Amino acid sequence: LANHQGLVGLPNTYRNISPLAEPYNKGNDTFILTSDQLQLQLWVKGKVLPPVFQTIKHIYVRKKRPVLVVQTLNRFGLYDYEREEYTLPPKFDEIGWLADTYLYANFRGRFGIYSQTGQKKIGHKYDTKPKQYSKSEAYPEGYFKVQKKGKFGILSFKLEVLLPPKYHTIHSLYKGRRAIMKNHKWGYLNTDFKKVIPLIYDQVNRFQYGKAQVKRGNDIFYIDQTGQCIIDCPNGLK
Repeated sequence: LANHQGLVGLPNTYRNISPLAEPYNKGNDTFILTSDQLQLQLWVKGKVLPPVFQTIKHIYVRKKRPVLVVQTLNRFGLYDYEREEYTLPPKFDEIGWLADTYLYANFRGRFGIYSQTGQKKIGHKYDTKPKQYSKSEAYPEGYFKVQKKGKFGILSFKLEVLLPPKYHTIHSLYKGRRAIMKNHKWGYLNTDFKKVIPLIYDQVNRFQYGKAQVKRGNDIFYIDQTGQCIIDCPNGLK
């Protein structure tokens, strides 16, 4: 590797030398070095950093400080190459991006949530990777659906608990209501994840034009968005 003056910065002992991608390498002074054994190291501002990696998977930037997701000994960690230190040790089965703000990490089959700099936000208590849902009027930043011990709950974008993980199914919001199921009984939540129609139905459908078809026992009828029966009501419900 030679600089613009023709001076050699690295000996000819690497199979491949590639610059770190823009915009994370604005000074063009950070390179990924690949050895003959296909091991990776970083060359930063004229210095080869000691850690050896299997892969360099992703790049995250928090407050203009680049952080790499790296793999070593088949485990993933976060490495801050400007500070030359791990911000998360390489002990995770998986690390990935979550909603442009957070990271998720899988440790022995349990998922937690971290800041981009490696600060733990929520411990490893979820069954799967948190799923981001799109923005809505009630939650302009969106929200996360999480699963714990087979049951689902909801976190706000700020990781506040909007709904504890206690439902077996949570459907997406539609026409101001979302269907939920627990122990084979269905009901509905509103836009703020508040229960507005109790879990008493065996089957439910989406609301259309202010009404939804539901089934309770052998009876099939329509309810409004408050849960009142309005069409085909069984005796005693109207």
